[in-house]
Amino acid sequence: MKNRIIIFTIILFAANLAFAKPKFIEEPKKNEVTLVGRITFKTDMDRDWLMGAVGLSEDLRNYQDIYVMPFASAYSKVVEEGESVWLKGNDKAKDILKFEEQAWGVNGGYFFVKYELGKERTVYLNSATVFIGASYLLPVLLPLNLKITVPEDEKFLYIGDYTFNAKGFAFELTASVTDEFEAAQLALNSVTKKEYQLSRANPERLSAKEIEKVQFAYESPTTDFKKWYKLFKDLPTIDEVE
Repeated sequence: MKNRIIIFTIILFAANLAFAKPKFIEEPKKNEVTLVGRITFKTDMDRDWLMGAVGLSEDLRNYQDIYVMPFASAYSKVVEEGESVWLKGNDKAKDILKFEEQAWGVNGGYFFVKYELGKERTVYLNSATVFIGASYLLPVLLPLNLKITVPEDEKFLYIGDYTFNAKGFAFELTASVTDEFEAAQLALNSVTKKEYQLSRANPERLSAKEIEKVQFAYESPTTDFKKWYKLFKDLPTIDEVE
């Protein structure tokens, strides 16, 4: 697999699962970890102008912004040939589908994403993708550039609250990270059957060499608007939230 992975979806199965998530999430197994955090994206550009610029019809302009976390399990590892190994074995559709069912989040909401762990127990997170107005015509890549090594007995790790601000037509990004551990713990408690102790991760920055070789980009699994918006069947509109 060359430097990036295209996450594909079996739409008929994933459509009703992406946001109609079960009330409770499962406890990670011994070789897994659930990363907890939050991404908030803001832009000073007028939303209606942006949506008009890409030809989005009026009836599709009332969706919230959403984001998707990187599909990069801890089996990801840098290799000298410049490729990244993303899954143990091969890219099984069922593994990618399982990941996609949990990887989406509403802008400003907490994510709870489970990753498999390899021998090095390291997860590589290069970049997330936000979709303005939930439209695949308006993606913005949000750099994370994180490498997280998971301690032996940890099941739930908090990696931080990330805020990205995009300025102007070029979407020039500035970013900040804050520690909202208590809020993250409460958020985790709301989606698990029993209470688990959340722990803080100790993220490291990816080196320039690692950034070149551990890459991620989310590409739409469909160019059919009807199928795409089925992914967000249960996503509240902006008016419903306000």
